[in-house]
Amino acid sequence: MDDPPVWFNEGMAEFWETAQRENGALQGGQVRKDHIATILRGKQQLLPLREFVYGSRADFYRFAQLRYAQGWALVHFLRKGPPQNQKLFKALWDALRQRDLGTRAALDRAFAGVDWQKFEADFWAYVGTLASQK
Repeated sequence: MDDPPVWFNEGMAEFWETAQRENGALQGGQVRKDHIATILRGKQQLLPLREFVYGSRADFYRFAQLRYAQGWALVHFLRKGPPQNQKLFKALWDALRQRDLGTRAALDRAFAGVDWQKFEADFWAYVGTLASQK
């Protein structure tokens, strides 16, 4: 990818950082209690997901501790969440790999038709589920 959104790039790095080998294959996406605690503690300072998805590199790094945690959680939600989110992840992955699309156009394509209010509510429910795992 030429220019993935910073949240996607860093969120994927965080997703794979704790990868473990299971049955001979590398599995990412282990639950990061540290990230969950950070986003729950800082929830009032987090951007709504639509703003986060389209947010700037400068904003991401200015609030790095919160944004890394939010990036990990969003990638986790897309990769390991409900099937419709996994389809959204694939659409985003495919759009970002198309060199003729810019980043904004790839985001627009992948997130077209998303009900952001529902997506946000589902995200926080998912985070709550992760937080309750032992």
